[in-house]
Amino acid sequence: MNNSKGSSLGGDFGILIKLAKKTALGFNYRSAITYHLHGTSTITGPQIVSSDNYHFKYWTPARSVLSLSHFLNKKFGVIGTIQYLQWSIFKEADIYNFATQSGSTAFINPQAHIKYNFHDSWLLTLGTIYNISSKWVVRVAGTYNQSPSNGRFQISTGDSLVVGSSMGYQVMKNFTVNFSYGHAFFKKENINIETAQNIITGVNQGVNDAVSLRLTFTA
Repeated sequence: MNNSKGSSLGGDFGILIKLAKKTALGFNYRSAITYHLHGTSTITGPQIVSSDNYHFKYWTPARSVLSLSHFLNKKFGVIGTIQYLQWSIFKEADIYNFATQSGSTAFINPQAHIKYNFHDSWLLTLGTIYNISSKWVVRVAGTYNQSPSNGRFQISTGDSLVVGSSMGYQVMKNFTVNFSYGHAFFKKENINIETAQNIITGVNQGVNDAVSLRLTFTA
């Protein structure tokens, strides 16, 4: 069992420009953040091995978002966003002093080197909103998400296309109910990992469905 915690500091900047009465252009930038995480790493079983000096670095990538929204009338609007995520901050990582096991022997590994070699990626979304009445609203959207992963170093999903819809109902002035459904199509991602211990080759692909119900109360 690994437990760690850490803190860091980053910046966020955004601006919204009204191009016309029914059209708005927005830009947001969130800086990359580096976390220095420290904690404990423990294996329990026939042998108990624990480290109090378990530590590593982790990151969240910088993100730039450009959005444009336009309402054709009071009921129907369109919004699109383009996001650029700087995943290339994930190149290599070192994990120190973690508990692990080889066969029946548990021990503290002083250092493990992990290669990510991610690349920057794009995330594109186009959606619509339709206000059926003062209480009912329907939303439909599609998102293309470019995978940042590298099939020579990790097993992960490829680029994906997510389509979904949601419906909201305002029960009272300060209470709304939203129901949504989404379906994701994942592109085939080739896997070709070669290490001193293993050679892993193949293709990773799949689909995913998500359903949610959200209740919102406002004071």
